Amino acid sequence: RRIGLLKKAKELNVLCDVETCVIIFGPQSEDGSVELVTYPVESHKVMDIINKFKGKGTDRKLPKNLSEFFYLRKKKVDDQIAKLRKANKEARFPSWDTRCDAFSFDQLNFLDATLKTKIQIAKNKVTMMKGEQLMGDDFKSGIPSCVPSTQFYLNKIATYMGVMLMTTTTTTSSNLYLLVIIWRHMMCNCLHIFRQLIL
Repeated sequence: RRIGLLKKAKELNVLCDVETCVIIFGPQSEDGSVELVTYPVESHKVMDIINKFKGKGTDRKLPKNLSEFFYLRKKKVDDQIAKLRKANKEARFPSWDTRCDAFSFDQLNFLDATLKTKIQIAKNKVTMMKGEQLMGDDFKSGIPSCVPSTQFYLNKIATYMGVMLMTTTTTTSSNLYLLVIIWRHMMCNCLHIFRQLIL
């Protein structure tokens, strides 16, 4: 049994590359002495391992069971994944491009104008999507059964134009597209009125 235990300790030390220490006390002999067997055989190596273990302190908390062990391992892996995701995000979308530090005044002005143009395009896209959403809400419940009044159309135009004027002060293709949507909406309602009059 002692030989098997020492063999397992050596395998753990060699195969897993971990420091292993085993101390075995034999039975007491007639003269009162006790046989002592250790792994590693060298006493100074045994003392080094013991001192390292003592240096860990008593505050070191070990998992009480397998559930806690796997919970701690999972938490550690999740933290590592979060750090990797953060590093990947910073690499893909950096807050500042260091190449801009070497730009000239004209290049910075061009970059500023380009960014403003992109922002304006995005705002126009949002305006167009808001107009389409408002139109979609009107037709979700079907064509209204009552005949809309003139004030109904004026209110609709004021609503759509208000959305458009809040985002831009210039005439753009998206603004024209929004006006076309409003015109189509009015024409559909006019057609409904005409059908009610002739039927």
